[in-house]
Amino acid sequence: MYLQIFKNRNQEYVRIAESYRDPETKKPKIRVIQNFGNKEKLLAENPNAIEELQKKVDQMNLEKEHTEVSMATQRVSAFIEHASAQPSATGAPVQNYGYEVYQWLWDQLKLDSFLQYRQKKETNIHFSTKTPIALMVYSRLLFPGSKRSTFEGKDRFASEFPCELEQMYRALPFLASQKNQLEEHLNKQISQFFDRNLSVAFYDVTTYYFESVKADDLKKFGYSKDNKVNQVQVVMGLLIDDKGIPISYELFPGNTNDFKTLEPVLIRLKEQYGISKMIITADRGLNSKKNLVFLKSIGFEYIMSYKIRSGSKAAKAMVLEEEGYTYSSTDFKWKKCGFQ
Repeated sequence: MYLQIFKNRNQEYVRIAESYRDPETKKPKIRVIQNFGNKEKLLAENPNAIEELQKKVDQMNLEKEHTEVSMATQRVSAFIEHASAQPSATGAPVQNYGYEVYQWLWDQLKLDSFLQYRQKKETNIHFSTKTPIALMVYSRLLFPGSKRSTFEGKDRFASEFPCELEQMYRALPFLASQKNQLEEHLNKQISQFFDRNLSVAFYDVTTYYFESVKADDLKKFGYSKDNKVNQVQVVMGLLIDDKGIPISYELFPGNTNDFKTLEPVLIRLKEQYGISKMIITADRGLNSKKNLVFLKSIGFEYIMSYKIRSGSKAAKAMVLEEEGYTYSSTDFKWKKCGFQ
């Protein structure tokens, strides 16, 4: 739900509305929850009317969220009671209902409507990709394994996931093609839950290895953070916000040095989201003169780890000098110094 101010015959009116998708036409529509009349008259009676109504909408959304959580809890409880009432569970398959939590998040992020819209707009796929993709997501979180093992284990869930193994494989290239659009959609939905702070971001690089020695344009041999020196890998640069929620990521060939990943990630971030100011926090693997110059050139600030042992005499003296430190706790201290 949201507070809507709309025009009708050159007059502004205020109402609470919500968006929904028509189950028959599958087209987005607006449902009016409550009308408050002419905006000018409303403000004449109460100058704070808009702010108060916005608070009311926020409270209604919170109550709706609690109701949905309660309904999910009731479904789980009903399932448990039904299972407990059976004469004997001996030999019966164990079914998982923990995915309900992830399904609730999936619904809150409106992923069904996103996948349906993008699939219809950009592909000729004749089956719904949302079912196999949801199955792969839940299984990755709860029972990580191959796509075949995910398909073979789909009956372990309390709900049905009617799809074929071939459909799971065919859904993957479609999902990969929607990476940027999916990131934008998720960031937009997440921002509606809380006031997201994108003035500070944390950047790190990791590697993902394959049980293979066959290299290609992306999978290559390189420095493995998993100590898998005999397998090909890819490098991933991940940018997260101050709450640990991902903002964006990029994949690089497996032989890419960490410090070479920062620039392309941030260039795309600025182009895609129009962010002009940000403080980037990263470890010393990203600390290179080229990266620091680049960050300053695009208007970003930075907090980088620095290896004092290989630093200059001036840097070592600055760190070892006790004067000027502020103790935040018994085991943590800091000080601000000029440094070149």
